[in-house]
Amino acid sequence: MGGGVILFFLSINRTAESMPPIFSGDVVVAADPLPQALVITAIVVGISVTAVALIMFISMYHKFGTTNWLKAMKHRLEREDE
Repeated sequence: MGGGVILFFLSINRTAESMPPIFSGDVVVAADPLPQALVITAIVVGISVTAVALIMFISMYHKFGTTNWLKAMKHRLEREDE
């Protein structure tokens, strides 16, 4: 879904004659920088969520010795009973 949203934002308000707003010549139609800002924000958030999920996965493996959620819960309950 994230890729679809990024493609949508890149395609809105795009015309052949629009130029980046930093263009130094006579600009008839300036491209809107807001979709570009939203796209870079979506990319950063996606990478951050992936990194946090990977850290949690690795931490679970080091703590319980498995990546299986059910085995980890069983191991945790056995620790609490002791």
